[in-house]
Amino acid sequence: MSSPSRLFQAALLVLVGSFSPALGEAESPEPPWGLPDDLLAGLAQQADAYLERSYRFTCVETSRNVRYRPGRPILRERKYEYAPGGTYRGNTIPEFRLQITPEGRVGKPVRGKSTPFPTADDWTQLFSAGNQPLFMYRELGIRLEGLDLVREIEFRGWLPFTDGRDIREWVGTVLVESTRLRVVEIRARPRNQAARLAFLYDKWARSWKISLGLFAGPLFFPIKTFRTAPKPLAYHCHVRFDHWQEEIRLPTLLRYETHQAVSPQRTERRRVSTRLYSGYSRLS
Repeated sequence: MSSPSRLFQAALLVLVGSFSPALGEAESPEPPWGLPDDLLAGLAQQADAYLERSYRFTCVETSRNVRYRPGRPILRERKYEYAPGGTYRGNTIPEFRLQITPEGRVGKPVRGKSTPFPTADDWTQLFSAGNQPLFMYRELGIRLEGLDLVREIEFRGWLPFTDGRDIREWVGTVLVESTRLRVVEIRARPRNQAARLAFLYDKWARSWKISLGLFAGPLFFPIKTFRTAPKPLAYHCHVRFDHWQEEIRLPTLLRYETHQAVSPQRTERRRVSTRLYSGYSRLS
């Protein structure tokens, strides 16, 4: 007759086995961080190649900004004659745009950055030699994306998130061509976004409440109530490089979504900024 301890051990093994993956279905371990030196060198070469050629092209940039408010979204759209930034003999050439009027005529130059976040040109430098020490990378696999055979690489910037202007404050995934290593697509979000949202939402919930209203004798009728701390915002980035010419891929989409926290775990979309690039031609 089996002892109680052996019966307990047998029952425990059956219980554990019922929660274990079936034979042949064991979960594969996560890939280790780090990329081979030859792959990093090839990615850095492509980052340099983009800056050396990108400024030679011009295209039409369509800017669409949507604000989501109670009622209906508010859309604002503008068009520009646009030239990406680059480098020439070691000198930096900033991106350049001329506003296109509603009548289709080219107007005045537009100064300053087009977005408070990284531009498409900034994202092409994700693997530059100068940025590589401030990122962690790991390869997630090779797959077919449309007509491209791509490597999927996860990246994590080392800098803490402040205003999001620096790509090293972001984390996400990037698709690059499996052999030529040109960037195809990037999806990113700020570093430690979930933890930052939870912390800032708790700070908002604990902030002072202020009510504005009217007094009628001893009675107070509130009209509007707000808190002294703002609700936290979450951000999502999507970049596509679907136009290839003279050995480089040029941007076709740059999109940033802004969401506002409505609970520690849930957000609602507030703004979407989209830039579409089309009609590329080489400057003579």
